[in-house]
Amino acid sequence: MLRGLVLIIAAGCAGCSIQPTVVADNYLSYDYPIDANADAAIAQNAAKYCADRKQIPIRTQYTCIGTRCITTYQCMSEETAREDGLLAPARK
Repeated sequence: MLRGLVLIIAAGCAGCSIQPTVVADNYLSYDYPIDANADAAIAQNAAKYCADRKQIPIRTQYTCIGTRCITTYQCMSEETAREDGLLAPARK
């Protein structure tokens, strides 16, 4: 099992903020029903979580099957994301 794995149980109620279903080190995984507003809310939640670590979120997986979606983000430094080709090079 992943070291440092923390399960977060998100209440399935209207008005509850979207939270990751799994947080493991710098990885966030969201499992949620398809919803027109969910992608933006998840991106915002990942950005807040990563910002607390002084990092940025990079979406590493996005899959929808039937009525559910799974989206995974990795928090990393902006420098590492640029070096790995995940962001456009910084303008000079």
